[in-house]
Amino acid sequence: MLERIFITPAFHHAHHAVSKVDGIGQPNGNYGNMLSIWDQIFGSASFNHAFPKEYGIPNDPKDSWLSHSFYPLVKSDKKGSEIGIDFKFEKTTVLEPAILILKEGDYLYCTCGFSKQQPFCDGSHHGTKFQPEKFTIRKEREYKICQCKACVKGPFCDDSHLKKLLNK
Repeated sequence: MLERIFITPAFHHAHHAVSKVDGIGQPNGNYGNMLSIWDQIFGSASFNHAFPKEYGIPNDPKDSWLSHSFYPLVKSDKKGSEIGIDFKFEKTTVLEPAILILKEGDYLYCTCGFSKQQPFCDGSHHGTKFQPEKFTIRKEREYKICQCKACVKGPFCDDSHLKKLLNK
């Protein structure tokens, strides 16, 4: 019950994980530094009793501590940094599925359309309202993975891109 009020070490560490693929990490949540009630109110809380396997951010440009601490008042001077002066989110979606042979395991599907590793998440959603969708492959075979981000049941293609093509 106390973890529903106070931040536990596992709750805090989940925020610093690289991704959600391990089922523990919550990089787009668990923001609280003392009370977990704020994350519960805003729907960003994830309660686990384990620690993530990997820490950090996927595309770390090694920004200065000033820009990390005082963003958006102080922005990074690093080219391509997500907290930089010149950064713009650019869509990387295409109107065709990715046809891939996937091995058994867990994957993170990009839902934002900004990932440079489409159709998989590379962390480009940070700073947006989007979060990747974790999915599990139980049998190695060929799959059609959505890259248009219009599929109702992503990550698997339902040919929604064809409707977008007809509307162009």
